[in-house]
Formats: sequence, structure tokens, C-alpha cells
Amino acid sequence: MTRPSAITLPGIVAHLERFLRPLAATAGEGVEIRQDRHGTIVSACEGRHAATITTMAGGDLEPILVEPAALAAADPSQPIKLYRLAETSAAIVAAGGELVNVPVRPGTLARSARDMADVVEAEIASGMTRTAFELDPRHLLAVADAIVATGAEKLTIVVAPRWNVLACSAETDELTATFLIAGDTFEEPKQSSGPANGDDPLAFTIGERKPRTPQPLRRRKGIDASGIPENEIPW
Repeated sequence: MTRPSAITLPGIVAHLERFLRPLAATAGEGVEIRQDRHGTIVSACEGRHAATITTMAGGDLEPILVEPAALAAADPSQPIKLYRLAETSAAIVAAGGELVNVPVRPGTLARSARDMADVVEAEIASGMTRTAFELDPRHLLAVADAIVATGAEKLTIVVAPRWNVLACSAETDELTATFLIAGDTFEEPKQSSGPANGDDPLAFTIGERKPRTPQPLRRRKGIDASGIPENEIPW
């Protein structure tokens, strides 16, 4: 197989090290790059964290693994040229313009590293994930930067599909912060056109009581009520 002199990668791969960094100092098993005539696929996995970046530009390259920290030296705003020098070495142009050596090795990510990513991606493709909407990623980035700046160790994310909103919240000893990121499309839930009570099972109306017709006093047979005042007879 003839190795290409340069592999063009999208600049976003420079962010993969930052994506994996909080989980492991080694940033996982590496970033897998594979290429065929259909395109180039860059994958990173660590535990249940995974990222897949695909471009239409293809080539002829057996799968290789690259340390994500090495790719982080490139300028993420520009396409990254990975120059394959030998089987275990390559070079990229760093953000400052200088060439930086990048260790590479033939291989693929472990099967276990891709299992969760494959399951989730298949579920999304099947349409089983019904709660989905588009949002401006700049809002998401601003929220992430703000939460990290607070020192919060956990971020709670909840999707409110009825309002098409992604709610992000975090709490520290000093503060509680909640950010609502609205989706690009929004339809206000329809209000009931019925009465104020609507279909509330706890709402009911008490009507007017109908007047009762006085019933004549009936005396029980076999009982002598003589001598008892009329108003004291219990029946």
C-alpha cells in the first residue's frame, strides 16, 4: 500500500484532547484515523465518552492511532495536514507555523471502546430518540466555560421538550447557576379552549339543592304512642 504524503484532517480534531482530558491524563487509547475512498473518519473514545468526525475527502490509509495531545498543537481554525513520514512517525504544522513531530502507530481502537458509541449512534439513526432540536453551539460553549469557571464538579443537563429548551445547572458552596438554551424552533403549547376548570379531575361544581317535599308523619304499627307529645315522637 502506498501511503499518502499528507492526510488532511478538519481543524476540529485539535479539540479532541480537550474533550477527553477531564477523564484521563492519557486521553484514552488515542485518536483513530482511518481513510478509504468514501472519506476520512477520525474517532476518539474513552469509557462512554466518544467523538466521531467524518469528512468526504477520502484516500488510501490503513487505520492508525495518534496521541490527541499531539493534534492539539495544531490551529483548530484551519485544516490540519498530517504528513506521514514513516510507519511510526508523522508531522503536523503547529499553530505557530513550525513542524511538530507526531508519534503514530498502526492499529485501531479497542472494540469495547466503540460499543457504546455504536449503540447510541444507531439509536439516533433509528429515530428512537424523539427529543431532538437544534441550538446555537456558541451558547453551549459559553455555558461550559462559565460552569468550569465556578469550580463546579458536576453539570446537570435536562431537556424540556415541551418548551424546546436545554437546561444546564450547577451548584457550588457559593452559588447556584442555571442556564436555559433555547432551540431554534419553538411552538408554544396549545392552551385548552374549554372552561376554566377544563378536564381537571379535582374541579367540580355544586349545583343548587332541590327543595324536598315534606312527608307525612307515619306511625309504626304495634306501638302505642298515646300520651307522647307529637313533637317528641322519633318517627
